[in-house]
Amino acid sequence: MARDHAVHLMEGLCASNRSKDSTIARLQQEKENLETQLAEQPPPSSMKHICCKQKDILKKPNVELATKLEVLSLSPQPRTAMMSPAMHDILSPIHETPRPDDPNAEPVELIMQARFAVLADLPIPEDMSIDTLVPIIIPTPFTLQDFLGTVTGSMKMHLTDYRVFQEKTTSWCPDREEHGYYLTPLFKCSTNPRIVAAHRWNVIDLDAELNKSSECFFNKDGKWYYAGVYRTFKLKDITPQEWIKLPVETTQAIVKETVQHRKNTSPQNIYEVGQLYAAGALKTACIGLQCIGFNNALYKGLLSQAEVCTKTGRWRGSAAGLGMGTMWNANVGSGLADATKTTDCAKAGDSVSPDWDAALH
Repeated sequence: MARDHAVHLMEGLCASNRSKDSTIARLQQEKENLETQLAEQPPPSSMKHICCKQKDILKKPNVELATKLEVLSLSPQPRTAMMSPAMHDILSPIHETPRPDDPNAEPVELIMQARFAVLADLPIPEDMSIDTLVPIIIPTPFTLQDFLGTVTGSMKMHLTDYRVFQEKTTSWCPDREEHGYYLTPLFKCSTNPRIVAAHRWNVIDLDAELNKSSECFFNKDGKWYYAGVYRTFKLKDITPQEWIKLPVETTQAIVKETVQHRKNTSPQNIYEVGQLYAAGALKTACIGLQCIGFNNALYKGLLSQAEVCTKTGRWRGSAAGLGMGTMWNANVGSGLADATKTTDCAKAGDSVSPDWDAALH
């Protein structure tokens, strides 16, 4: 029995020794692995070099990103963010249009001088022998259209395509008063006849109006004058810098003409259109007016016809007359009846909203 007990103890001691030997071997293996890993790592100085290299790699993109953020922070807030959703559809592409506050923009005075210099170089017609024009005084409520409807014979043939200048948007050359220019929108807004809430913007085809000659009239202080025969040609468009310095009456007339075929126009719409002009999104064309002749026979015939109308009291023709002619500017100021605006709108199947007239004042 004693021998068996001793054998059992020896077996327990051997098992314990084998377990301890296994543990020691495992720990030695882990130690060797750690020593190998430490040997493969670079020294502290090498780690510092690697970190610096990585910083240099990331530095260039960071500088580029900072530059882009700076440019974006300096860019002006889009004006369209302040406008109603309907106005976003009308913006025309702005190709290198200088902003009104652009310090590199050409001064307004130089632009105007260059435009007038072109007009001053134009020749004066040889038949311009009349120094002071005699006005045609048409009593209220008759219009120029009514009066021209009373003419007959050769005068009627000359006036089949007459033109009317608007005082608010027409300027004359200080050196050659016979020549000048007028301003007109390059874009106009109209309402879809089938959908009242749908508005569309159309580019005006000015090519059809250029290089044509017509008998022309203008109104000043309620009196009508025969101006002569004029030919139109293209001048440089009005810049945003010029727009903000135009007289209020001029900008109001242009905005009014821009939206004359749009229904349900509100004061907010009028304001937005004016801002689009100031930003350069909407453009104003400048059309030169060259006087190429003066029809003395027509001039004297019109004065004689006015005397006849004064004596008879008949200022309106019995027939359809000559029609409205062509209005170079839709709003021709005092002396022109409201029929002018009504007829212009009727051509587009539209009517003039009474709301925006008050919005301009």
